[in-house]
Amino acid sequence: MDALADAVVIFEGGGVERSASEYAGHHLPADMAFLKQMNITQRELQVREQGDLAYAYGRAQVQGEFKGKALDLQSMETLVLARTGDGWKIVHVHWSSK
Repeated sequence: MDALADAVVIFEGGGVERSASEYAGHHLPADMAFLKQMNITQRELQVREQGDLAYAYGRAQVQGEFKGKALDLQSMETLVLARTGDGWKIVHVHWSSK
């Protein structure tokens, strides 16, 4: 949570959350429960910095069993970060998988 800007915008699963507190109160607990059950292999990770903004994008293989269902997914992630007085903060996240 410390890495997220207060006004972070998170796109995930066709939905949107518009603050760190909204994410913490809604989707974060489910994300944590899901990720505890998965084995994740990073396939690609690129980071670019341009002044006070940076972005990272990557792909990962996500495998495991969740709620009795075997899963083998390719996850894609994009993060946008802004340099603040408190260091780098994530201001936008977009997660998807198939």
